[in-house]
This record gives sequence, structure tokens and C-alpha cells, in this order.
Amino acid sequence: MEEILERLNQLSYQYPKDVILYPHTKESYLKVMKGIGRIPDKFNLYLLEFLKFTNGASILDYCFLGFKNRRLGIDFDTYMGEFWHEHNRYAFALPFMRNTQKEHFCLWMEPGEAFHSVVYIDMNAEKNPLPIASNFFHFMDTFISDLANSLSKGETIYIAENDWPLNQAHWIKNDPNLKKVKIEGTLPFKQYGK
Repeated sequence: MEEILERLNQLSYQYPKDVILYPHTKESYLKVMKGIGRIPDKFNLYLLEFLKFTNGASILDYCFLGFKNRRLGIDFDTYMGEFWHEHNRYAFALPFMRNTQKEHFCLWMEPGEAFHSVVYIDMNAEKNPLPIASNFFHFMDTFISDLANSLSKGETIYIAENDWPLNQAHWIKNDPNLKKVKIEGTLPFKQYGK
């Protein structure tokens, strides 16, 4: 995860208007540690590393949630409660990133597991969540690669990858474990849209 975070950090220096990270002060670091305690079940270890590195992030039109980060305008644990209240069919989903188009990227939290699959949920469509990564590490690895590619092409709003994030072949190429998640039906839904 350290190498992935370093790649993200480099992109924030290369593209400071498009990749905004929120380094910690001692106070903000304590808020993250305190906030994690309000999230049910075991907290995802890779997401924890990310939140220790930056208290949320603004990347193109995507917002990675943070804890008590006023610059983001949204708080991880507050939003999580609102999300679950409004969308109780996604009770196992822990949203960690969203955009202005109401697309959410969530950890699918199987009870008792410290590593969770990442799913894509489009609130504008009545479809089941789409598994796009076997864990947060693989999601970030692919996301950072796609982000770097998009920024190098001059994209300043969305990831410039064909049919992103719906193209599961693209995700599987970088995450062989995703194929296993999809085939074995680890998640309680088999296919996007069914």
C-alpha cells in the first residue's frame, strides 16, 4: 500500500488542482482514529492506511470521505449513517468514495472479515452493486493507474477509461482475485443488473 500512496502523492504534486490530499495535523489524525471506532465490524486495514495517509481526498470529481474534514464538506461516519438510513438495501456497503453523479464506491463488509470487496453502486439506477475489486488495495492500484492515465490525457473531471467503472474485464486484468469473487458469488448478488 505504501507504493500506491506514494504514486498518489506524486500525482498530487504534478496535478495540484486535480488531486488534492489532506495531510494530517495531530488533531486531524486523532479524529480519524476516533472516527474509526464508530464504524461497525473490523475496519478495513487498507482503507485505514489510506486514512492515516490523508484525511480524505478530492480527486477530479471523486471525493474520498474523511473524518471531520471541513474542507471536504462531508464526514465519513455521518455520511455512512445517512447512506444506510436512505438505502437500507445496501446495509453491508461502507461508502468511502462518491462523485456528483451519485455514484458510490463502497467496501462490501462481510461480517467478521478485515478485507472486503469493493463494489460500485449507481444511485441513479436500480441495479445490484457491481463488484470491481477484491479489496481496497487492488481498487486503489487500478484507480491510481487509471487516474494517472486520465490526467496525462488532460482529463479534469472523470476517469478517461472506456466504460469506467463498469468494465469488469478492465478490473479483472489488474486483480485476478476479482474473477474468483465474481465466479464464486462471494457477494449476495451474482450479476450487475439482476
